[in-house]
Amino acid sequence: MAARNMSSDSSVEESRLPTKTLWRGLSKDVENAGSTARDHLANERTFLAWLRTSTAFIAFGIIIIKFFQTNGGSVLGTVVIFLGGALMPYAGRRYHDVQVALEKGHFIINTGGAIVVTVISVAVALCSFVAVIASLYF
Repeated sequence: MAARNMSSDSSVEESRLPTKTLWRGLSKDVENAGSTARDHLANERTFLAWLRTSTAFIAFGIIIIKFFQTNGGSVLGTVVIFLGGALMPYAGRRYHDVQVALEKGHFIINTGGAIVVTVISVAVALCSFVAVIASLYF
């Protein structure tokens, strides 16, 4: 089967798009010039990765609360769950900011968010290590 030429008449392509659906109303139609589609899809993949990280933090917090049924375990688990929940709005805001910047032909480099998540992850790992050692010996 031969590949279709994507640069054909846009009126033909637009006539095939649904116009009155809920999902269409949640989407935005932009011209696919250069690397536009690739950039926006990469932004979406990054957003989904942030959501997976957030969900992993929440799940890890639940595991900490379940297996370390002490005051320290409950506090640590609650903090980890809170941090996971805090990542979700950050991910949404970051996705929106990058989307707006890409539409203007700019790009926002994310240095602060990566550093913060790394520091938090290391802190959670160290606290979890201390909790495991404390539960074994005390």
